[in-house]
Amino acid sequence: MRISRVVPCAFVALFALLAVSAARAENLNEWSNQRIIYLNTTSGGANVGGDVDNFPVLLRLSGGDYPTGVQTGGDDLRFTDAAGAQLAYEVERCDGSNAEIWVLVPKVKGNDRTMIRMFWGKTDANPKSNGSDVFQTSNGFVAVYHMNNNPENQTADIVDATSNGYDATPYHMELADLVDGQIGKGINLDDDATDEYIQTPMNPLKTADNFTVSAWASSDKWESANEGILLWEGDIAGNGGGPEHEVDWSVGWCRQYISNTFGFGWEGDGNNGENTNDFFIKNTSMSGSAMWYMVTKVTDVDGSSGTPS
Repeated sequence: MRISRVVPCAFVALFALLAVSAARAENLNEWSNQRIIYLNTTSGGANVGGDVDNFPVLLRLSGGDYPTGVQTGGDDLRFTDAAGAQLAYEVERCDGSNAEIWVLVPKVKGNDRTMIRMFWGKTDANPKSNGSDVFQTSNGFVAVYHMNNNPENQTADIVDATSNGYDATPYHMELADLVDGQIGKGINLDDDATDEYIQTPMNPLKTADNFTVSAWASSDKWESANEGILLWEGDIAGNGGGPEHEVDWSVGWCRQYISNTFGFGWEGDGNNGENTNDFFIKNTSMSGSAMWYMVTKVTDVDGSSGTPS
């Protein structure tokens, strides 16, 4: 599968030692700083009516919100819920002035405030940032790409944060293509080389009937056909008409060559009565240049008719 832009773990080996029966639990009283953070889902905040379970919450910290004295890289960060249970987290960036941190919150209460605590300030703390603990496959995540890795050279550098390990390979790129994104860093697919793209080893969309794909995307051009392919997967030889689905998702001009849009196309695999040219386009007017958009596509295919919605 090819990905153009997607708005992204440590493996710890455990050895049994006769002299040690269990790892020592961390005593967060040894951390010198802590802060209470409230997740506000009322109408004055995120305006979410119902509870949301096992949600990776993004914390953005900058300016006066940035934790003074935190280690560069966030190695000494820790998070707990209101009862004091430690929460899984992944540091996407923590560079001395800006931080983006994903925290897995077991339950974000709807139309309410959910409290978590952030701890920092222990010089000998070992890092506990782990993407696979936050974006758990048991919660339905197949692949998560933060796009904050060096894209130069044709090696598997674009890391999948899940335990599936679908690390992706960038083609025809250089270090300068690692740029500021909407969340931390992102990857710029410019036109200084032919066919810049990122290819993953993941194949689930070839046969999946129900899936959600989301990304932060930006484009400074909207006028040409196939100006920016956000995601494409399909049977190259059969171009989607063979035994596999073809899925394509574009910014700029969509598959039906409608300018100034986000487009999503689907070609069936010929089974279950699917048509081979079912295209579903969302026409969304774009304003401005190089603006960022959070785009999400939810596909739910009726197994009897093969019709996507």
